[in-house]
Amino acid sequence: MRGKPNKEYLSADPAEYEAQTSLQRSAKAYLLAGHKLGSGYGIMLDGASSI
Repeated sequence: MRGKPNKEYLSADPAEYEAQTSLQRSAKAYLLAGHKLGSGYGIMLDGASSI
C-alpha cells in the first residue's frame, strides 16, 4: 500500500489484520498482546533490496 492509508485496511480489532508476512505476523501478535505501534518510515535505495 502506497500513499495515503486505505480505510478498508484499517480496523479497530487487530485480530482482523492480515498476517501474510513476518512483519504483519509480528505486528499483529504485538497488538494482540495489548501493545501499541508507533510510527516510522523507511527509504529503499536502488539495489538495496539485498541488504
